[in-house]
Amino acid sequence: MSSLSVKRPFNEETPFDTGMLHLLFTSHTEELQRAKSQLLEAPSLATVGRMAYFISHDLCNYLSAIYSNVEFMNDSQTVSPDRELLFAEVRAAIHCMKDQLNSLLLFARTGAPLHRRPCSLNQLIQHAVRMVRQHPDTYDVDIIINETVTIEDRVDANRLGSAIYNLLLNACQAAQRGTVSKTTEITLHQEFNGIFIRFVDSGPGVPDGILETLFQPFVTEGKSSGMGLGLTIAEHVAREHGGDVYLEESTPGRTVFVLRLSKTALAE
Repeated sequence: MSSLSVKRPFNEETPFDTGMLHLLFTSHTEELQRAKSQLLEAPSLATVGRMAYFISHDLCNYLSAIYSNVEFMNDSQTVSPDRELLFAEVRAAIHCMKDQLNSLLLFARTGAPLHRRPCSLNQLIQHAVRMVRQHPDTYDVDIIINETVTIEDRVDANRLGSAIYNLLLNACQAAQRGTVSKTTEITLHQEFNGIFIRFVDSGPGVPDGILETLFQPFVTEGKSSGMGLGLTIAEHVAREHGGDVYLEESTPGRTVFVLRLSKTALAE
């Protein structure tokens, strides 16, 4: 078990020009908002359109992380070692964006939404935690990883990694709104024919008004930011892998979401 405290370094050197990055971020966000309005009026989504929009949602999250890190790099008090660490995080986020876009291009070429290969789920979780730690909505949230077993299976690493990332980010955003310590736990374990990833947060719980529509697109009640697609993406990816996502428990101070994968489905 390991505990990762999400904090940002402050410290000095040459200012970094964020003007172009701010323009890119603003433009991308406005495009997503316009697309959201259009999609709400659309009767259905073609597979490629849905996949492209889900990937756009993830790209927006990565852009938030990049923008935040560049702001710290631009701080005149940020020393060189911290600047190098921030740059490494920016580079990692850019690589994730490239992976997401490559998965869309691969789908366009092959028509197959999933490209499965043997993959360590432990490594997927650790990578998702590293990426989530860069998002501004996770500052001051303690992320605890509980790995009870080492699990490897045939999955689409990009797609399943996106589901884990979105569920973890959702948990951290909920923890930020809580009145107790800001904590999120992620636990990987296996029971019988199922692989389970549990996300526990110390937030206020899921509002009663959205329990019936929790996994539908654009449900954003209780959030100050976001498109309301994180849970939708996670649930869709789980179903692509023969599993599901469900709310196991929700009380003030403890909410539990579960991503379940069927080993039988993964073996097919």
